[in-house]
Amino acid sequence: MDAKDLIQNSLDAWNAKDLEAFLANMTESSEIVAPGGFFLRGQEGAKTFWNVWQGAFPDSKGSISNVFATGEHACDEVMFEGTHTGTLHRADGSQILPTGKRVRLPMVQVRIIRDSKFVTDHIYFDQIELLTQLGLPPTATS
Repeated sequence: MDAKDLIQNSLDAWNAKDLEAFLANMTESSEIVAPGGFFLRGQEGAKTFWNVWQGAFPDSKGSISNVFATGEHACDEVMFEGTHTGTLHRADGSQILPTGKRVRLPMVQVRIIRDSKFVTDHIYFDQIELLTQLGLPPTATS
């Protein structure tokens, strides 16, 4: 599977709410790094990532606008959309209680891929934009 197919496969699993298919794209040494201090490793780390975001935005969907890939390196632009109906758990242990607000948040993922699996997945999005769309001040925690 080439990089573009793997990225689409992962997003399709996310949109279908298929955790097992999502985890199949990772290895026990895969790393996910995301804003707010998230550094997650392996299948359990990927499952934690899934639970944090699918738990907070259970109707979430992503759509890819661009994928750039060469060799083991890939970068994709995704529009994340969902309604904040669950608690969003932050890496520092704080929580953002459900606001009921709908978000539409662009994000970028920079990845290294080997043997049709994600080795690293560095996720970038504007945290202030997320909080603004949730109707919260940038330092809001509850």
